[in-house]
Amino acid sequence: MLALLLLLAAPWGALRAAPGDVLFTDNFETGMAKWTLSDATRAGRGTQTASSPSYSMYLRYNTVTATTASLLNLSGVAAARLDYWVRRGADSFSENPEAGEDLRVEYLDAGGTWQTLNQYAGSGTAGEIITAQIALPAAALHAGFRLRFGLLTGSGTNYDYWHVDDVVITEQAAPSAGFSKQFCDGFEGGLGNWTLSDTGRVTTTSQTYQSATRAMVLRWGVASATSRVLSLDHITQAAVTAWLRRGSDSFSEYPENGDNLYFEYLDNTGTWQSITTMTGGGTAGQIVPVNFSLPANAMHAGFRLRLRTTGGSGSDFDYWHVDDVCVTKNAYRPVAEYWMEQSAWNGTSGEVTDTSGSGLHGTAFGGASTESASPAIAGSPGTCRYGVFNRAGKYVQINRPVADDFTLSLWVRRQGNWPQNANWWDNTPLLWSDASGLADDFALMGKRSGGGNRILFVIRDQEFLSSASIANNTWTHVAVTRFRTSGEVRIYINGVLDLTGTATDLNLLDDATHTLIGGTATNDYPGWMDEVRFYNHSLSTADVQAVMALTHPCSISGGVDPFGFNCIEAGEDPLSGHLFTRLAGQGFQFEVAALRDADGNGVADALETSYAYDADRAVTVELVDTSSGNCGTYSPIASQTLTFTAADSGRKAGPVWTVNRAYRSLGCRVTDSGGATPVTGCSTDSFSLRPTALTLTPDTLTNGTSSGDPKAKAGAVFSLHADGGLGYDGTPEIDAARLEAHAGAIATGALSPLLFPAADALSGRATGSAFNYSEVGSFRLQAQGLFDDGFTAIDSAAGDCTADFSNSVVGGKFGCNFGNNGNTAWVGRFTPDHFLVAVTQNGSLAGSCGGFSYQGQGIAYGSRPVARATAYNGLTPAALTRNYAGGYGKLTVGSLSMPAVTSDATKLGLDGLTRIGLEWTPDAVSLAQAVDGLGAPVYGAYDFTLGNDSFLYGRAANDRVEPFTPAIQLQINALTDDDGVTASNLPQAIAVGDGGTRICFGRLVFANAHGSELQTLAVPLRVEHVVSVSGTEPVFAMSSDDTCTSLGGIALADPDTGDALDLGETCIFDDAGLTGAFACPAGGGAGLQYIQPPGVNGFNLNLQAPGEGNLGYLNLSAGAPVWLKYNWNGTDEGADGDRYDDDPTAVASFGIQAGSGSIIYQREAR
Repeated sequence: MLALLLLLAAPWGALRAAPGDVLFTDNFETGMAKWTLSDATRAGRGTQTASSPSYSMYLRYNTVTATTASLLNLSGVAAARLDYWVRRGADSFSENPEAGEDLRVEYLDAGGTWQTLNQYAGSGTAGEIITAQIALPAAALHAGFRLRFGLLTGSGTNYDYWHVDDVVITEQAAPSAGFSKQFCDGFEGGLGNWTLSDTGRVTTTSQTYQSATRAMVLRWGVASATSRVLSLDHITQAAVTAWLRRGSDSFSEYPENGDNLYFEYLDNTGTWQSITTMTGGGTAGQIVPVNFSLPANAMHAGFRLRLRTTGGSGSDFDYWHVDDVCVTKNAYRPVAEYWMEQSAWNGTSGEVTDTSGSGLHGTAFGGASTESASPAIAGSPGTCRYGVFNRAGKYVQINRPVADDFTLSLWVRRQGNWPQNANWWDNTPLLWSDASGLADDFALMGKRSGGGNRILFVIRDQEFLSSASIANNTWTHVAVTRFRTSGEVRIYINGVLDLTGTATDLNLLDDATHTLIGGTATNDYPGWMDEVRFYNHSLSTADVQAVMALTHPCSISGGVDPFGFNCIEAGEDPLSGHLFTRLAGQGFQFEVAALRDADGNGVADALETSYAYDADRAVTVELVDTSSGNCGTYSPIASQTLTFTAADSGRKAGPVWTVNRAYRSLGCRVTDSGGATPVTGCSTDSFSLRPTALTLTPDTLTNGTSSGDPKAKAGAVFSLHADGGLGYDGTPEIDAARLEAHAGAIATGALSPLLFPAADALSGRATGSAFNYSEVGSFRLQAQGLFDDGFTAIDSAAGDCTADFSNSVVGGKFGCNFGNNGNTAWVGRFTPDHFLVAVTQNGSLAGSCGGFSYQGQGIAYGSRPVARATAYNGLTPAALTRNYAGGYGKLTVGSLSMPAVTSDATKLGLDGLTRIGLEWTPDAVSLAQAVDGLGAPVYGAYDFTLGNDSFLYGRAANDRVEPFTPAIQLQINALTDDDGVTASNLPQAIAVGDGGTRICFGRLVFANAHGSELQTLAVPLRVEHVVSVSGTEPVFAMSSDDTCTSLGGIALADPDTGDALDLGETCIFDDAGLTGAFACPAGGGAGLQYIQPPGVNGFNLNLQAPGEGNLGYLNLSAGAPVWLKYNWNGTDEGADGDRYDDDPTAVASFGIQAGSGSIIYQREAR
C-alpha cells in the first residue's frame, strides 16, 4: 500500500514499484478526473452497466476519445500488464453499435505515435462482455506513456454505446532475458506467460488436457493468446511442440466449419507465420501433436507464439484445447539443410535450396528430381517432398559445409540391395566428400554385408560399419557424428545409437571441395533421400532424436495428378472412410481426398499428399444420386468448384451444400480436368439426405373439440397425409404407443392401419385413405408417433447414423430416424357409429288397493323400468366406445322416443274382440351414466329410467269384465343423440311386471232403508266389483277385501219438506266425522259407527232415530271415487262420453212403511 501511495503522489517521476503493484487504476466511481475527453457529450460515465460497483465510462454517438489525463512514467518498469473490462452496448440498456462502429484501445509510444493494442468490432454480439489482459510491449515502457480508448464512428445522438470499466495497469516481473534451455507452459499455474484478447474466451479448464490437470481453452468466438517475448537471437535451432485438441460435445463443445484454430509464430520481419491450422468441422475430440522445426527467420530477439480463433457461435460453444506448448532449443543449428521441396530440378546452379540460411545452395545433376507421393513424415507440417536418385550420375552437388566436428543427418529409403564390394568406394554413395587418393576426407555409403544392407561411414579410408540393417523401401533416419578432438565416431539408425568407434585421422577433413548428395558421376544410389542436414557440432543422442522428429510446412511443392478421389467425413480414413446421414434443407460439408495408387495395381491405396503442390488445382465436386447406375452414369443434383492448394496435402474440407430435397442415396463425384487426362472419382460410400421431420395432416377431420363439425363415426374410413418434403418417397409408420386421446378420455382408441403407402417423391406426401379409429373423441400423435426408420437404410446398416431421432449431431452423426418433432394436430371429431338398447329392468306395478287396483284408479310402478343405451363403433365386430362420456356423450332425456299405450296387451272386453282400454301418463325420464353391479361406471353406456308414470284402465261398458292380471307393454321405437347417432336394434319392448296385482271393475252401491222413527236405521252402503260375466252382462259381488276406498262424504237431502221429518232430526253415527256435515256430534255405540275403508259388510252406515212423531223420508248420496262411479241414471252427465260417472243414491224412511196410508210410491234404492 505504501508503494502505491508513493507512486500516486509522484506521477511525473520514474515509477519504482515491485512486480504485482498497481501503477494506475480507475473504476469510474469518483468521476472522470483521470481522463481527457475529446467531447464531453459523447464520453463520460453512467450507470447503464458496470463491472464494479455502479459506474462505468461510456463512449457513444460518434467519433470520440478518452485519454488518460496525466503522463505515466513507465521508464523504470521492467514489464507491465494492462487489464480492462469492455462491454458492447445493447438496446436493452443503452444502444448496440453496428458494423464499423468499433472501439479501439491504444497507447502512446516514445516517439509520440499512437499504437493499437486491440480493436473490437461494432458488429459483434450485443451486450457482449470482454475482459482483456494485455502485456504492454517494450515500446510502451517509457516516461510519457498514455492510454486511449476511442469510438471510431457512430450513427448520431442516442446511438452506438461502448462501456469501459476497471482499467488497471500492474507491474510485472521482467521477461526471461535468455533462452538457455526451453520455454514450456503446461498451464497449471494460469496464463501469466500470455497476453489474452479476452479472459472470458481464453482461460484454463480441466475439461481435457495432456499433462497434469489443466489446459488452455480458446472458445466462444474470435479470441487470441500471444506468448511473452522469447529471445532466440543466440539460438541456432529450436523446435515448437504442443498438444492441440478439437473440442467435442462429450467434454466441451464441438467447433463447426469456419471456427478454425491458427497456431503461429512472429518472424524477424514482424509477420505472423503459420505453424499449423486446425479447421472447425473436423473429427470431434481429435488430438493433433505439433513438432515444428523453427526456420531461420524465427531466430530473433522478438520471437513470440500466438494461438487464435476466427469464429464461433457465442457463449459455451466452439472449444479448442491447448496444452504443453514448448519451444525447445536444439543444441545447434545446421550449417546446411536441404528439404528438397522444389517442384523440379533442371540443373540450374543453386536451384536446390539451403534452408539453413547459410546460402550453400546446391545444383542437381543427371536428371535428379523430386516427388512427394510417400514422404518420410506425412502431412503438413511433415517432410514433404524428397529427392529421387535412381541411377549413376544423378546427384546434388554442394560446397562442402563441414570439416571439423560435425553431424550428418538424413532420411534414406533404399530400393533393392546395395552392392557388396571390397573397396568401400565401389559401394553405394549417400554423401560423398572424397578427395583423390589418401586424403583428409569422408564419405557416407551403403554396403551389403553379412546378409544385410548397412551404413558405412569412412574417414580417410578408415571404415565404420553399422550393426543394424536398413530395410528395403522403408524410410530410415541415419545420423553420423564426428568429434575431432577424440576421434569419436557414432552411427545412429532411427535415433538409436548403433555404433561407436574412434577415427585415427584427427585433422580437418577439408581436402574435398564439394560434397555430393545421392550418388556420384559413376556410382548410383538407387532410392530416395530427404532432409539432409550438416551440423558443425557433434550432436548428442537427444539432439539426434530431436532432429529426426523435425518437420516443416510443405510450402514448396511439386504436384502430381491423382489416381482418383474420395469423399469422406472429417477425420475418416481417406480410402475407406464413410459419409454420414445429412438433413435436407440444412448446410453440410464433407472432405474431399485426392488418392494415389502407390503400387500401380490399379487400386487406390493412399492419400495423394502431393496433390496441388506445384500449383492450385480446381476440381468439380458433384452431389450425385447413387440409387442406380455407376460412377460414370450417376445423375448429378448439384455441383460446385473446390480449389486444392499445397497446404491441403491432398485433403481438404469440401464446399458447403444445402439441398432442399430428400434423397435415399447420395454420393459425391470429383473431377479434375486440369491434367493431361481428366481424373474422376466417386465416393466409396453413399449417404442419405433425410427430412428433418414428418408432418401429419387429416384430410377433413380437423376438429379437436367435443362438439361441432367436422365429425365422423368411430370405425368409419378416413384419410391421413404424411408429408416429408420434396423427394421423400418413404413409407411412414405410426407408433401405436405414441397415440394420444383427447384430454379426459377414458381410453385411447386403436388406429388402423399403422403403415402408410409409399410417399410420392414429387410431392413428398404419403396418403392413406383407409384409416379408422375405434373410439369417440379425437386423437393426436406424440413426438415421433409418425416415423420413418427405413429411409436411411443405406446409412443405418453401416452405423453412419445413430439409432434415434436426433436432428443435432451426436458423436458426429445425426439420427437414422425421423418423425413428427412435436405433437401433431388433433384428428377428429369421432362419434359412435350406433347404439344398442337393452331393457335392463322391465319394472313392475304396485297395487293401488292392496292386492288389486280398480279400473280407472291410477296405478304406479312398484319398480321403474330401465333401458340402457350403449355406444359402439362401426368395426366388425363392433366394440364399445368408452369415451362416449362427459362432454363427448350427446344423449339427453329427449333422445328417447316411446309411443302412447291405449290398451292392455292381452285382456279382451265384454265383446271378446276389443282389448281393455288403458291410459298411460308418462312422467319425466331420468338419464344417468350406467354403473355395474358394484357401482363402478360403465363408460360408453347410459341408463334411461322411466319416471313416476301413471296407468288408468278403462271403465267403458265393454271394459266391465271379471278381475284379470294386467299386461302392460311399453315400447322404445327410437333413440337419437344430439349428433344424430341412432340405435340399430329398435324397437325394444318393456313388459311391465304385474307386481302381483289384479285389475277389477268396481262400483259403489247404496240400498234404500225403512224403519221405525224410534229406532236406529241401518242403510246398506258397499263396494262391489265384477266377479263374472253372464252372457254379455257383468255379474257384481261385494268387494270384501277393499282396503283402500275412502268416500268424499255422505249427503242427506229432504225432498219433502211437508212431511214430519226434517234434516236436523237425524244424523249419521260418525264420531270421526268422516262423512261430513251430517255426522252426529256424538252418540251411538261403537258398533254403529261409520267406517272407511269398508269392512266385510260395507261402510256400516247408521242413521240416528228421529224420535216419536218425526215421520218421513230423506234422500242419501255418497261421494264415490271416480273409479267407483257407475251409470246409475243411464245418462252421460258430463257429456264427455263417460256414462259411468254417477254417485250412488238411496232413500231412508222412518215410520211411513208397513201399510202406512201415506205411502204413495215405493221402490228399491240403486
